Amino acid sequence: MDDKWNGKDRRHIKLLFALGCLVLLLVATAVALMHFLVQVHSEACQSGLRAEEKCRNVTNHLRSQLSMAWQVWREDQTTCNRTMEKLNATLTNTKTQVQKQQEQMQDLRDEITDLKRKLQESQEREQHLRNELNAARQMGPKNSARPLAISIGLVLAMLLLLSLAALRS
Repeated sequence: MDDKWNGKDRRHIKLLFALGCLVLLLVATAVALMHFLVQVHSEACQSGLRAEEKCRNVTNHLRSQLSMAWQVWREDQTTCNRTMEKLNATLTNTKTQVQKQQEQMQDLRDEITDLKRKLQESQEREQHLRNELNAARQMGPKNSARPLAISIGLVLAMLLLLSLAALRS
């Protein structure tokens, strides 16, 4: 019977040993957990958590400011692009107007040149008619009626041409 009892005792001892190890492990875990909880609730840990929260708040604030700055920048860029488009359109219109004005000025210069030429021709005709009138007067009184009628007609034709030229301009 001693052998039987010895076998049972061995089992009990092994079981007690395993149970003791388990209790020891639980106690060690509890001690470690308590140590961790004490450290978590310590002043340094709390200070670190407050610092981390503060950093998180500052980071969120900076992200918000950056987001607003990007939005303002995009709006400013859009405004700038619109302004550039308007300025380019205005520049194009101004160039077109300047070109039209230059063309009109050239047309007016050409017309002035043409009118000067016509005036010169009219002055030459007038001088020619005066010369003829003076020559007719020198010929004598018997032919004076005819040259006078011719000279009056020529003077009237000349005045008509000058009037037409003045109306054109």
